[in-house]
Amino acid sequence: MAIRSATAHSVVLYMKMGRSVERAGREAMTELRRLTVPFPPRMNLVAVSARGGHVGLTTVTTGEVRYAYQTDRMDAPATRPRQVVPRAAAVRRR
Repeated sequence: MAIRSATAHSVVLYMKMGRSVERAGREAMTELRRLTVPFPPRMNLVAVSARGGHVGLTTVTTGEVRYAYQTDRMDAPATRPRQVVPRAAAVRRR
């Protein structure tokens, strides 16, 4: 589904528009909600900016999903938790 909805392209486009890598990734993942066909229960994304900023995102709402990264200044890889972007928009109650 990420290919079908051009999610990677959307991330790059949002960054070109001046959004941070985190905001660009969140917006691209949110776009998946508009699909009219069901998509797999899990979608994961890791985005990296030209300056090395990075973010990991997931639709998994239970447990913790992590991603690995390493910069040229690090001796070994590290991990961070992915940020959750639920498949469905949260329902607001009044």
